[in-house]
Amino acid sequence: MINFKILFIVFFATILQTAVSFGQWIQRYSPYEARAFCAAPTMLFAGTYGQGVVHSTDGGITWTSSNNGIPTVNILSLTIDSLHIYAGTDSGVFRSTDNGTNWVSENSGMATDCSVFGFMKDGKSIYAATSCGVFISPDHGTTWQQSNGTMDKSLPPNYGVLSIALSGSRIFIGTSSGIFTTTDQGTTWNPSSNGLPNTTVFALLPIDINIYAGTRDGLFVSTNQGANWKAFSTNVSDVRALAISDSNIFVGTSGSDISLFKTDGTHEIISNDGFLRTDVFSLFVNGTTIYAGMGDGIWSRPLSEVIKTDDVLSSFKTENAINSFPNPFSRSTSIKFSISDHSFAQISIYNLLGSEVARIFSGELESGEHIFSWDAHGRPGGMYIAVVKIGGVVEETPLLLVE
Repeated sequence: MINFKILFIVFFATILQTAVSFGQWIQRYSPYEARAFCAAPTMLFAGTYGQGVVHSTDGGITWTSSNNGIPTVNILSLTIDSLHIYAGTDSGVFRSTDNGTNWVSENSGMATDCSVFGFMKDGKSIYAATSCGVFISPDHGTTWQQSNGTMDKSLPPNYGVLSIALSGSRIFIGTSSGIFTTTDQGTTWNPSSNGLPNTTVFALLPIDINIYAGTRDGLFVSTNQGANWKAFSTNVSDVRALAISDSNIFVGTSGSDISLFKTDGTHEIISNDGFLRTDVFSLFVNGTTIYAGMGDGIWSRPLSEVIKTDDVLSSFKTENAINSFPNPFSRSTSIKFSISDHSFAQISIYNLLGSEVARIFSGELESGEHIFSWDAHGRPGGMYIAVVKIGGVVEETPLLLVE
């Protein structure tokens, strides 16, 4: 039996190595548009436009409908907190308290004909970006209060709030008429579009002190809390979705696939082989996988296939960057790798659902060989993935825990 498991892990590792060289995007769900994602500890959720909420318990490989209590099939946004999952629809907000098994309409204070395009959490409050303006709930979605304040005076009738994000103490919203900000929980809103064309803002992404805006006219960045904006890249237009993994920004557009940028502005070319359509509605990074909500469903791909560069890979000294021993193992295993330069490193263990189950190390490492141990006592037997991040590169190796 042990010999069989050794053969299995060698075969699995071979598959991973092949994927790095020849991988492409894989369609995991079709045919409906996927507009949003969120993740619970053991489940992934996706909101589709046409079949409601779907969930996965195997890391996004298979998906099952999860719509009990939601009469509409059009899901526009999702978010999760420690108690609930929230679904933004074209008929207001629905909330689940049992991990998506059942849903209840929670629209007290909000018209049920409001389309909810996005959510943002700030402490105990949750904000909703809707076609009717901005709403805030202080009680986990039970009641909602409109939070437009002075914003209405600056906007044309029937405007829509399409995106929302928190950066520091400032809330940003993207609308069909540019960007607005507030520092007083929505009592006062101020225009914040200096440097932006008169454009629709579909996505907002805060990274450290900067905030990025995906607009109809391309990708923009503000380095001074929205006082001014400048074009971040001229290589993309009609940006609908943004996601971050370390210093890598994934950009999804309408009609031009997915692009990858470094936070320093470098444009990384990635392969979009496998896609049947090019309209990207949502992007989501979970564990070691990136998920794309496309016009024809859900696609996924390992991060290790798309964020490697020759410069960063050179920091690993050997062709087989990570070794683990013993493997298979019954209690503990060691992970060994070498780096050629002083680097920031993070070593984590993930299960096959993409959830991090252990953080072994996070900090600075000197050049040379390093060995870290993982004690898996109490963990169920099965396959795990050891993930080593050095700078901007991710290397991984499978681990087989034998009970």
